[in-house]
Amino acid sequence: MMRICDEHRGTLTSRIRSGVLWVVLLSLSFCSAAVAQTVLKNVTLKWDANTDPSVAGYCIYYGSSSSNYSSRIDTGTNTSTVISALPGGATYYFAATAYNSAKIESVPSNEATFVASTNANPILTPVADYYVNVFNRLIITNKATEPGLSANKHLTFTLDPGAPTAMRINSKNGQITYVPQPVDAGTTNVVTVRVTDDNVPPSSAAQTFTVVVGNSAHLYLGSGVVALGKSSSIPLTLTTSSDLTNLSFVLDVPTNRVASVTVQSLVPQTAVVSQQPPGAAHSVITLRAVSGQVLQGSQPVIQISFTATAGQPSAFGTFAASSVAAVQANGQATPKAFGGNGQVAFVGVQSLVQASQNTNGQRSLMLYGPSGANYVVESKSNLSTSNGWATVFSGVLTTNLVQTFPNLSANTPAIFYRARTF
Repeated sequence: MMRICDEHRGTLTSRIRSGVLWVVLLSLSFCSAAVAQTVLKNVTLKWDANTDPSVAGYCIYYGSSSSNYSSRIDTGTNTSTVISALPGGATYYFAATAYNSAKIESVPSNEATFVASTNANPILTPVADYYVNVFNRLIITNKATEPGLSANKHLTFTLDPGAPTAMRINSKNGQITYVPQPVDAGTTNVVTVRVTDDNVPPSSAAQTFTVVVGNSAHLYLGSGVVALGKSSSIPLTLTTSSDLTNLSFVLDVPTNRVASVTVQSLVPQTAVVSQQPPGAAHSVITLRAVSGQVLQGSQPVIQISFTATAGQPSAFGTFAASSVAAVQANGQATPKAFGGNGQVAFVGVQSLVQASQNTNGQRSLMLYGPSGANYVVESKSNLSTSNGWATVFSGVLTTNLVQTFPNLSANTPAIFYRARTF
């Protein structure tokens, strides 16, 4: 026998009054059980607890004839009960009463009715609990059958509300695919998969299981703009789903463009930072929490300072954090730790141009170069044509080293940009 919850719901808002006794019957949840060739229905009745101190308990009356109840259940102080093994193909009537310590009952409530279908419920194989780490792919296979389901009928799989946002289910075969994102790290997710037939009325079955996503730590390097021969810095942000006491990673910066690399803790009251070897373009950075403190949440934790080498052409350079290792406050290693890249624009006498497009499809352009110089920015939608370049901007760069041109045209599938000084 298999129990299946929440096949159907009905609502009754009537009240029972007799003196001070009353009860509100809120909802009926109908379930089914398949036994041999007979379809049996289970009915779960739920109601609000009465706040009157004289109420000592509740009774449920039911039967197959309106206002003529053949069965009575004393539920005591419980505010729900299950009535089992009701044969399908009949209409059932339910009412509730409240009673006091002298066993004096209120009059019955208005009736709630339920037509018990003769359809068998689908049978959904139980699902095991799972553990998965961020960015790892979890695939769960579900199997469902239904006795007597005709060839032209189908089963449809869905996920009940509450499943992780990134979780997907194939409605035809029930396969669940889930790739946890950083926002899911360290969470325990209760997932209910449901299969429903297309009989009239439909029947369904559900199985609930748990997916635990392991903790993770992520490093995000900021971006920056620096004139050649000048000093600048970019921040490094840590995002962690658990408390950390230690963090280490390998920092790489462009060796031919950067000198005198130093690191400084942005949270000195929480953690101290060290670099080995000091000042190197390739070094190991360690961030260690001071006694009694932990690194947690999302916050900038390290400032990386450097000097841009003079005498080079303008270019974009990549700062990279890799080989990340993190230790949690419980002494265990964080299951997954991720690095990241940051970009620095090294600006000399030449201009640089960079295009981007956000998730809404809006395009923007960044122009880099010394302020006070004259620039022209041009665009073209097809490099293979002989058509000329269209001018996007012509004039003096009024801001220091960089100027943004937002809200560019998004009508063409692809567009190319170039910039020059004149």
